Amino acid sequence: MKTIKTIVFATILILPSIIACTSEVDELDEKSDLMIIAHRGAWFEYGLKENSVDAMLKADEIKVYGSEIDVRFTKDWIGVVHHDEKIGDMMIHEHTFNEIEAAHPQILKLEHMLDKFKMTKHIKLIVEVKPMSGKENNYKCAELTTQMIQKLSLSNRVEYITFEASTGKRLIELNPGIKVFYLSSIKEPKYLQKDGYAGFNYYYLDILRMPQWIRKARAKGIHAGAWTVNQQNDVRKLICYGIDYITTDRPREIKQMFLKKRYEIDKRN
Repeated sequence: MKTIKTIVFATILILPSIIACTSEVDELDEKSDLMIIAHRGAWFEYGLKENSVDAMLKADEIKVYGSEIDVRFTKDWIGVVHHDEKIGDMMIHEHTFNEIEAAHPQILKLEHMLDKFKMTKHIKLIVEVKPMSGKENNYKCAELTTQMIQKLSLSNRVEYITFEASTGKRLIELNPGIKVFYLSSIKEPKYLQKDGYAGFNYYYLDILRMPQWIRKARAKGIHAGAWTVNQQNDVRKLICYGIDYITTDRPREIKQMFLKKRYEIDKRN
């Protein structure tokens, strides 16, 4: 009986949001803006390499809100831009940069990516600091990334994202006034706000199952984002629920969809 009551109560909490959006899903809502982030750059739609300089520059060219990159550190603490913990059969954190570069000359240093980012005019750089084993190592990843960005006077042009709580804690301490978002869908907005996060950026299916978290985020004065959303209908639902950020492999398509709907709404009004 207790389980049944819990289910009914949870349904009551979620139902208003579902009802509110079911009839309006094709209307988006009256949002004036949507922050679109190119996931690992605008690579997919243009046949480019993900996490590359070209993909970042293409995101700037199409004028979306931001371009995301993944940052890992080698055994000798050189920052590289790479999503997976391995490149080929080499664990990045177990090898020096020179060792990795000898086997994989295409490996991209974070320093080089940041230098090229200075050329952009329209985008924020969304920097995901990838986790390592152990709190002290995660602190060091946050510290070295922040130091490099500050050294190049780019702090006001970046936002940080992370799955790792210790990394997030250190990023927040080191970057007052700079937005840091949490990626792992396990913390409610009230706890994120208390910890100093600018908001959450959670897996889109988790948010569609818990749309009330967007409302709760707004009530706490923090932002709500979703990754990685590639289908227009899912984007429409999330916008209707009030999402602020969309991370997608299809930034051009999603931007065109949003601008078209925005135009139609403005024309009617």
